[in-house]
Parts: sequence; structure tokens; C-alpha cells
Amino acid sequence: GAASMPSILLPLEACAQILEILADRQEVDEVELSVSESIFEMRLSGIRLATSLIDGRMLDYKHLIPKREEDPVGVRPYVLSEAVERAMTVYLGERDQNRKSPAIGIAMSKNEIKLEAGIVGNEQATETIEAETNGHDVSFKINASFLSDALKAFPETATVGIQQADYGKPILFSAPQIPEMVHVVMPWVK
Repeated sequence: GAASMPSILLPLEACAQILEILADRQEVDEVELSVSESIFEMRLSGIRLATSLIDGRMLDYKHLIPKREEDPVGVRPYVLSEAVERAMTVYLGERDQNRKSPAIGIAMSKNEIKLEAGIVGNEQATETIEAETNGHDVSFKINASFLSDALKAFPETATVGIQQADYGKPILFSAPQIPEMVHVVMPWVK
């Protein structure tokens, strides 16, 4: 019965609450959803959650997704994710209890991916891992937490393709084995 419901934007905190409420339920008989011009409401067996809508339009995300290249850089997601975590742990240490990760530099060339976290001249961590590169030298900075989260979403057995059309453009993470699974992360541009 939700076919006539308009597209809406919910606050991230509300989405987290909805998922938490639904996860705590073994069986949910019926969930009632309603939308007005400014409020979203969810009701189910004794629980009512209401939140304000975000005023704005949904991005046409299809315009953000880069076109897939024939020969992207290929890497095992868990290998790159673990390298990101090691580099950030060395760089951040105990100073960042909340893991508000700064940008991490990624340079892809000569069948390897090099990661750099930190500022040259100060504390810095570097990691190098093997990868199937496509002959193009590509480098960008990206939020380490966003990168790690995107990589952890893929199965460990997948080979993840990494593509960026040009400096400052979105970075596409995809796996040929799972064509419907696509992650797009914006680079850190200063």
C-alpha cells in the first residue's frame, strides 16, 4: 500500500532508530507508515516513531555514478580495508577515541596501492598492498572511515574494482561478481 507514498528524505538518526526498532522485533505483524508535508510517522504494536522530514530534493544519484571502465584497478576489499585500518591506527593512535578519521591518501600504480595517512614532516603512516592495476596512475584522498565502510560491505572473496574518471570526481567501488552492488565515495578535495 505504499505505492502512492511520495519520495522523502529522513534524518540519518531516524533511519538508525527505525532499523533498531525493527531489529529488536522477532516478528512484526504490521507496520503503519504515514507521511505529511513535514512529518514521517511509523507505528507498530505499541511503538510510535515520528520525525521531521528533511526539506530538500533527493539527488539524482545516477548522475554521480561514474561510468564503469573495462579494466578498473582490482583489489580484495578486506586486504585494502585492513591496510586502511592499520594506517589510521598508527597515525591516529590514542588521540582519536571517536575515530573521526581524517583523509587518507591513495596512490595506485605499478600493480600496487600505496596508502598514506598523516602530514609529511609529522606523524605519518604508510601501507602498500598488491593490486591488479590498469596501467593508469591514479591518486586521491578520501575519508578513511567512508573508504573502510564501503570496502567492508563487499564479500571478502570479491575483487573490488576502483575507478575515478578524473581528479575531484566521485570514486566508484564495484565488483564484477555482484554488478548490482555499487558504492560511490566522494574524494577529499582541498
